[in-house]
Amino acid sequence: MIQTVIFDMDGVIIDSEPVYFEIDKQMFEELNIAVSFEEHCSYVGTSSQNMWNAIITKHGVAEQPAELMRKEYSLYLEHLANAKDLVVDITDIQVTPHDGGVVASFVRRDHFTDAESGRAVRLEVRLTKVLVQEQSTWKIGSGQ
Repeated sequence: MIQTVIFDMDGVIIDSEPVYFEIDKQMFEELNIAVSFEEHCSYVGTSSQNMWNAIITKHGVAEQPAELMRKEYSLYLEHLANAKDLVVDITDIQVTPHDGGVVASFVRRDHFTDAESGRAVRLEVRLTKVLVQEQSTWKIGSGQ
């Protein structure tokens, strides 16, 4: 018997992290703070509120988390509005057992037209997520 698990958690099928990385880098520059790539990566999988709270504390930013989160989300919506005729292809799906959970891996290809420039854009990324079962609930493994 073949068993199949279909899941969609934020960042699994629709991976917003690359877009948020660019938006956050822009915001870091505007705030005149130096956030290393490693530090930025450490916030992947956490909430925007947790990320901004940590950055405010670590880098002495004067703005409030709610204000920064509103700006970040506004920039994200602008990005989405700029992607006309978005087509997402998911291919090369692989699911394998791993330490009591599963590893799900696939290639995601986005094709769209940049509304501002009229230029065709193609983005491709291989995503890999480790799913583990904790107390009868499937979750993305820590650090994934």
